[in-house]
Amino acid sequence: MIGGAGTSKTWKQVGQVTGQVSTIQTTESGEFAKENSQERVRPGDVFSPEPGARSPEPGARSPEPGARRLAAGGWRGKSRLAFPRLRRYHPAMPARLVIFLAAFLVFPLWLGPSAAATEWSLEPDASRTFVFPDAPPSLWREALGIEKATAATVLLPTDYTEDRDFPLLLLIGGAQGNHGHEADWIRQYVGDTGIICVSIPLFIRELAPMEEDESNRWIRLYLGPEESAWIWRAWRPMLETVFAAIPNIDRSKCFIGGFSNGANATAIVLDNPETGPELRDYFGHFVLIEGGKEISARPAFDGLSFLVCEGALKAGRFQPIATGLSRIPGVAVNFHQMPGVGHAVPDHEKRWVGNWIRAKCALPALDPIRPEEGVVTDDFEGR
Repeated sequence: MIGGAGTSKTWKQVGQVTGQVSTIQTTESGEFAKENSQERVRPGDVFSPEPGARSPEPGARSPEPGARRLAAGGWRGKSRLAFPRLRRYHPAMPARLVIFLAAFLVFPLWLGPSAAATEWSLEPDASRTFVFPDAPPSLWREALGIEKATAATVLLPTDYTEDRDFPLLLLIGGAQGNHGHEADWIRQYVGDTGIICVSIPLFIRELAPMEEDESNRWIRLYLGPEESAWIWRAWRPMLETVFAAIPNIDRSKCFIGGFSNGANATAIVLDNPETGPELRDYFGHFVLIEGGKEISARPAFDGLSFLVCEGALKAGRFQPIATGLSRIPGVAVNFHQMPGVGHAVPDHEKRWVGNWIRAKCALPALDPIRPEEGVVTDDFEGR
């Protein structure tokens, strides 16, 4: 079964605009060639106006040899702008001028995600969303049918400073996962201090259509090992951008994981011999909550740490994962069974997981949350 929790609040995004400006080449002798014509215009020549065109203003001069042409249609240096004259010889110039000005004004937005990251002002509690227009649509978008650009969001802790390094937690929700445009919900786990929070989406190569009776509502979202390469293809540029945007990440304390399908995605990318080594370049700690059964016990996991959680009402499904991982030399494994819980992660268990992460980072624990009355069995609401 696959599930997720929470709702979104706000989002920001980065756009892209492209433009192209054609120019007229200037020769060393100071002459320039008219477009689509063999005619040559030399410095000092007298321009003959077309029928109905205005004559040049008194005193207007031709450019001196070697003068440089402005993209706006005039001449730099001693001469004034002469738009009517240029329009007679190049009817497309007004349109090109508009394109040039538009491209100039929006140039900062033309930068890709990595370039935009370098301009980010790192401040306490700052949030930044990076959009990836070349990435495939997220599983969230495919499953819900909501148009939303593929994105990743970084949220700095309220005590952020550039004077020291900070741990990082990348967490992914269940079911269709997250849309990637906000990361506030991760603070439900680890609080707002001490840890950088990152949210990214899930991806699937092809989402099966919904049956008329919706009997495949959840199983069609399931991410198996065959999706690992596709997921990593989308994740790699996101991680490159995020880690380039923040210079003081504590690379020894980087966590990734999630609930249900978020744990599944983490496990299959880590388990794939081709994608796993690259994922381990970024993360050494893995959180698998009610998911991740596809992971195997590989010797390459030496030096990694895992937290495996399962609901006690459906016990026995994920404990074998922890048992297998614990047999690998050099691997640290914690197994946590959530009392009174089925396939879900209620708030008090989110806090338990968050305090496990904070302990790994040598950060003070947050106050525990009192368990809600009654039994929590399922939680499928995606974020």
